[in-house]
Amino acid sequence: MNAECRMDEARFRNLLRTLEKRGRARMSLDVAVKHGDQVAVEFSGRYVVHS
Repeated sequence: MNAECRMDEARFRNLLRTLEKRGRARMSLDVAVKHGDQVAVEFSGRYVVHS
């Protein structure tokens, strides 16, 4: 099994800028856990990153 999550480049740059400026930032991620080519489960969450 493996988990995949993606964030587009613009959102990632914005996350890094906010983290550098404020020392924390929020991000939303959509995750797919796969077994081979088949998706076993999908979920999304909102996370806070602290530096």
